[in-house]
Amino acid sequence: MHLHGHDFLVLGRSPALTNPFGGSPRPFNPATDTAGLQLNNPVRRDVTMLPGFGWLVVAFRTDNPGAWLFHCHIAWHVSQGLSVQYLERRQDIPNVMNLNAITPNCNAWRAYAPTSPFQKSDSGLRIRERRSVLKDELVVRDEDVLAPEVVIRDDDALSPEMVL
Repeated sequence: MHLHGHDFLVLGRSPALTNPFGGSPRPFNPATDTAGLQLNNPVRRDVTMLPGFGWLVVAFRTDNPGAWLFHCHIAWHVSQGLSVQYLERRQDIPNVMNLNAITPNCNAWRAYAPTSPFQKSDSGLRIRERRSVLKDELVVRDEDVLAPEVVIRDDDALSPEMVL
C-alpha cells in the first residue's frame, strides 16, 4: 500500500497467513487487536505490505492540502477497490496550487485519449459512488471514473493524526 503526499506510521497489521491461498478475511477486531498496536516509535514509511486477507493500521498527519491516493501497486487490486482517495484541507488547496493551471493538461488528455494507439481496457479505476464535498448527497454520474473516495473535511471532529 502506498500513500501519495505523505509519510505514514505503521501502527500494526494482521499476521501473515501460512497458506495465503486458503485464507479467509480477517477484519481488525478492536477488542483483541488494539492492544497489539505499536504506538511508541512506530515505523515510518510511504509504502507497506497489507497481508493477504488481513488488515493494516496506519496514521498520518492531515496537514498537506490536496487529493491524495492511498492504493495498492497491483493494478487489478485497484480495480477490485483496493484504493481510496483523501481530500485533505480542501479549503487550502487553491492557496498552494493554481487549479486553473491544470486545465490545459486535462483538455490535452481528453483530446488525446480517444485517439491513442494504446487503448486500455482497464485503468485500474472503476466508476464508484461518491458523496459531494459541499453537501451530504450521493453523486453518481456515468462519466465519472473514480477510485472509491473518502472525503475528510477539517470541520469533521478528527485529531491531527488519522488512524485508518
